Amino acid sequence: MTARGPAGAPERVTVRIDALAAGGDGVGRDPTGRAVFVARTAPGDEVVARVVEPHARWARAELVELIGPPSGRGRQEVARAIR
Repeated sequence: MTARGPAGAPERVTVRIDALAAGGDGVGRDPTGRAVFVARTAPGDEVVARVVEPHARWARAELVELIGPPSGRGRQEVARAIR
């Protein structure tokens, strides 16, 4: 189930990834404080993600856009990982 934002569009959140979860997904918090798990991200990434599994205290999301990788990792390297 995909969360819906205004006008029925899928909910998108901007998240800074702070850690990795046990399964390997990046974990950050959305502006409301909800934990968001985003696959194919790493600590230090700032991303736009689409919520695909919303819950009251946490959400699972898919990577839409990498806003800023930490220094030492470039956009091309991340783009290859997403494919």
